[in-house]
Order: sequence, then structure tokens, then C-alpha cells
Amino acid sequence: VEGIRIIGANTPLLRNNNIRDNSSYGLYNNTASTTDARQNYWGAASGPYVNQGADQNLTGTGNRIYIPSGVVQYRPFLTSRSGILLGDPSFNGSITAYDAAITLQHVVGIITLTSNQETAANVSGDATVSAYDASLILRFVVGSITGFPGSGKVSVNAGSVIACNFKTEKVGDDVVHLYLNLNNAQGIFATDFKLSFDVNEVELTDVQKVDATNDMSLYHNSSNGSVDVAMAGSKPFTENGNVLKLVFKLKDEAKLKETVMFTVNNFRLNELDLTESVKKVVHKVKGLPTEFALQQNYPNPFNPLTIVNYQLPIDNYVTLKVYDMLGRQIAVLVDGMQEAGYYAQPWNGTDANGQQLASGIYFYRLEAFADGKQAFSTIKKMSLIR
Repeated sequence: VEGIRIIGANTPLLRNNNIRDNSSYGLYNNTASTTDARQNYWGAASGPYVNQGADQNLTGTGNRIYIPSGVVQYRPFLTSRSGILLGDPSFNGSITAYDAAITLQHVVGIITLTSNQETAANVSGDATVSAYDASLILRFVVGSITGFPGSGKVSVNAGSVIACNFKTEKVGDDVVHLYLNLNNAQGIFATDFKLSFDVNEVELTDVQKVDATNDMSLYHNSSNGSVDVAMAGSKPFTENGNVLKLVFKLKDEAKLKETVMFTVNNFRLNELDLTESVKKVVHKVKGLPTEFALQQNYPNPFNPLTIVNYQLPIDNYVTLKVYDMLGRQIAVLVDGMQEAGYYAQPWNGTDANGQQLASGIYFYRLEAFADGKQAFSTIKKMSLIR
């Protein structure tokens, strides 16, 4: 009885197999490369019998590894039957869509698989459990593949994509849609990533599939300013464009800013790590203003700090000064050139010498100058309460 025969230029990966009861050999390796056959059971605790190559095991009483050519990496080996069915992290004895579901839940941190469950879920045979493993399980369930790369029974293409990015879209005054966008994706069945954000600026309200990915499985888990997302399917992404949407609500603090920043970590398509290509996502809260404006300070009344917001439609020389009830200038908050945009200037209720001012009514005046002429001037009052 013969075991596994490998010939040609293949570089297969064998994991968690019970290779036993083969009278001739458990593995016949006749390749020009290296076969990775670690973490397999060879029918005995002493491991396989190997009498060829640099790493021999003459005391092994398990099935033989016969090596006419090439190299076989077989250490470490399992010392007993693994009892693990690859693709069955639920340990219910069969491979189902439920196994793909709990794999995705583990990826985003909803549940935590045990070490043996991770071994069963890691059907691709790489170092980590990913959404791609869930896609392989789904493909096995529907019959599009008959085995897993991690067991050496099938070889799959790693997939490719010409371009990918995260982009944002403003919806109304306080909603932002953040999309994962793919261009010319080939053989991409899964994605997973972590997205971080400032909870003082935005609130995550939903993570959604789009029409093109409606048949895929999607899980997410959010906490403390980040969300883990994993999506996988038995069929690959076939359309250019958006494949996933995250919905955020802008908070008041963000509405005062020009941009909101999102950070992408651990971004994978299948098991291709593309994090560096999409590390930062910037959402422009506002375009450039079309007119001058000075807003009411906030808070008002205040103690000890208030913020004065204003906007400039063009580059200007700008002054922002504070006056008392008698019209005396007591503080200069801004005095210099500023680019067009939105500004938030703090004031801590002190004069030009850093001395704290008494409670009372104060006035703040914004002036803008272009080509030596006054382009804008307005004044508002505020209340300081000690």
C-alpha cells in the first residue's frame, strides 16, 4: 500500500495528516524542490523512518519517507493521531458553512478558538487564521474545491488586484460612508482588516455589504475606537468598484475640523498583506469655504477656556484681537498670513502679559486684509465668568 506520491516541480504543503498503515511508504518525494511536511502523524510516536538526505530518522518506526530526489522537511512531527479534521473548527465531525462562520468570528474577535480549533480552521496552511481560510471552507462546502492547501490536497492561486483603496463619501451633514474599493481583482475571495478612528470625532453605526458582495459572509467587532472586519465567500469578487461599506456619524468636534483621519491595519485580500498601500484614509469634512465668517465662541460664557471658530475663503493677512468694554485691546490671538480654510483659535482669558482677566463682557474682532486693503471685518462679544 502506497501513501502520498509527489513528483515534478511542485512545492506542496502537508499539514495535520494521519499518514499511517502504508506498507511501502507514507510519502514518496521525487521533486526538484522542498516539500513542507511538518506537523503530520506518521503512524508512530517516534516519527517516520527516513534513511535518505541530511535529516535522517533511523529510529523512526512510522511510515517511511522515501526521497529519490528533493528535500522533505518533516520535523516537528505529531506523536499521535491529531484527531483534527481540517476545515472543522466546530469539531462536530463534518465541514459546513458554520465552520466558515466561526472562523470569521474568530478573525474579528467575537469568539476565540482554542489552539486545536485554530489548527482546524487554518486550512490554507500559513501561519494565521484569516478570512481567506473561511472562504476556502465555503468553497469546499459548495464543491468548488475537493481539499485544502494546508493538507497538500489542492493548490490555489494567491489572487491579485491591480489597485485597491479606501475612500469616503459625505452623506448629508453628519454621515460618512467609507468604502473598500477594488479594481480588476482576480481570484480574491476574502478580506479582513482593522480600522481605527477617533471616538471623539466619529461614531461607527454599521458595516454593510454592497450589491456585488451580497452573497458573502460578513462579520465585524468594534470597541475602543477600532473595528475588526472580515468578509469571505465561495465566489470571488467579480466587479470593479465598492465591495464593502462602513457607516460613520460625525460628532460635533469633527464638524469643526477640515479633515477626519482613519487608520487601516492588518489589511489583507485573501492572504496578501496590502496594509502599506492603504495605511491612512483622510475624509474631508468640508471643502474650502466660499465666504468669510466669524462664529460665536464656544463655550459662552466660559471659564477658563473658549474656542473662536472662523473661516477664510482665500489666503489673507488675518488679525484676531480681544477688547474690553472700554475698547482697549487686551490680547492678540492671531496676527499673520493664513491660507484659505477653517480655523479654531483658543483663548484662555488672559491678557498680553499672561495675566488672568476679571469676569465681564469682552469683544473679539476678526479682520482680513488682501493686497493691503481690508477684505473683511466683524466683531462679536463673549462672557468670561470666574
